[in-house]
Amino acid sequence: MTVVAVVAVIVPLLLQSGKKPAPAAAHDVAVYKDQLDEVSRDLDSGLIDSAEAEATRAEIARRLLRASEAEAKAQPSQRSRMPWAAAAAAIVLVPIVSVALYLAVGSPGIPDQPLSARAPATSPHGGDVARLLEGAEAYLKDNPSDGTAWSLVAPVYLRVNRPSDAATAFGKAIELLGSNAQLQIGLGESIVAREGGKVVEDAKAAFRRALEHEANAVEPRFFLAVALNQEGSFKEAAAAWEAFLKTTDPREPWVRFARSELEKAQKGAGLPVKMPDVAAAPEVTAPQQPAPQAPAGGEATAPAAPGPSAEDVAAAQQMNTEDRQAMINDMVSRLAERLETDGGSADDWIRLMRAYMVLDKKDEARQAAAKAIAAHGGDAAARARIEQAAGGLGIPL
Repeated sequence: MTVVAVVAVIVPLLLQSGKKPAPAAAHDVAVYKDQLDEVSRDLDSGLIDSAEAEATRAEIARRLLRASEAEAKAQPSQRSRMPWAAAAAAIVLVPIVSVALYLAVGSPGIPDQPLSARAPATSPHGGDVARLLEGAEAYLKDNPSDGTAWSLVAPVYLRVNRPSDAATAFGKAIELLGSNAQLQIGLGESIVAREGGKVVEDAKAAFRRALEHEANAVEPRFFLAVALNQEGSFKEAAAAWEAFLKTTDPREPWVRFARSELEKAQKGAGLPVKMPDVAAAPEVTAPQQPAPQAPAGGEATAPAAPGPSAEDVAAAQQMNTEDRQAMINDMVSRLAERLETDGGSADDWIRLMRAYMVLDKKDEARQAAAKAIAAHGGDAAARARIEQAAGGLGIPL
C-alpha cells in the first residue's frame, strides 16, 4: 500500500517535470503568422487593395521578427527541480513516516481478522442483516426526510426483534409518505411486539386506520379481535372472530389460533361453542407451517400472511440454517403465488420485491418489480411508489 501511495504521488510529478514550458513569444509568433494569412485572404476577397495589404504585411512582419528573436533567446528547457525534490521526499519520507506511525500506534502483533468474522457473533440474524441495518442507519442519519428509506428499514427492525425501533421507523414513514394500510399494519404490529403481545390503544388505533384504507385486511381484524378477548369483551370478541373466520382462507396457518380464541370468547360470553361453517373443517391437509398458538395470557401473535409472523420469526430462530431457509423460501413462494394468481396492492408487491432482495434473488426481484408495474399500470400513484421502492432496493427497471 505504501508503494502504491508513493507511485501515485511521484508519477504525475515526474511527468510534469519533463514538460517544456512554452515561451510567451512562441504564442506571439503563431498569432502573427495567422494574421499574415488573414491579410492574404482579405486581399483575395477584395476587402482591401494591394497597397493596404503591403503596408499591413510590413507591420506584421516587423512584429513577427521581434517575436521570433524573443523565442530564439528563450531557454529551450528549464525543468523545475521542485518535482524531483517532491518525488525524492515521497520515496524516502512516506515509508519512514508510515512505518514509524504504525509501530507507535498500531498493533502489528494482532493477526488478520476477515470481514466475515467481524459480524456480531451473537446475532441470530447473521452479519448481512447487521451490516444492512448499520448502512441504513448511517444513511438515515444523513437523510432523515427519506420516507421510503424509513419504510424499507422498519420491517427489518421488526423481523430482528427490535420492535421499538420498528415502531419509530413506521411512524416516520407514515409522517413523511402519508398513511396507507401496510404502514399502519406495520406500526400496529411493532407496538404489539414492543408491549409483549398486548394490543394497547396505540396499536388498536393503527389497526383501525389500516382498515380505513383496506377494509378486508387480515392483520388489523385479527389483532382487534385479540384485543377484545384481552379486554374481556367476550361477546364482541366472539362476533369479531366469527366474522374473521368466515372471510379468511381456512388453509392459512393462523386459523387454529383464531378458532381457539373464538372458543375462548364464546365460553367467556356464556355462548355455545360453535365454529363457523366455512372454517368447520380446516384441519389443513396442504403442507403448512405450524399454526400460531396463543401464548400465556392470550397475547397476540401476528398472522403469517402476506409475510412471516412474529411467531414464525421466533420459530425460525430455533431452526437450523437449512430448515430456516426452507421456511423463508416457502413463505416468499406463497406470497409470490398469491400475487400471481389473485393480484395484490402495491405494498404487497413491494414486500415481495424486498423479500427477494433479502434472499439475494435479484433476477426474481426485478421480475416482480416489472410485474408489479404492469399490474398497476393504470394507477400512476401506485406505479410511482413501486418504482421508488425498486430504486431504494437497488432493483434495475
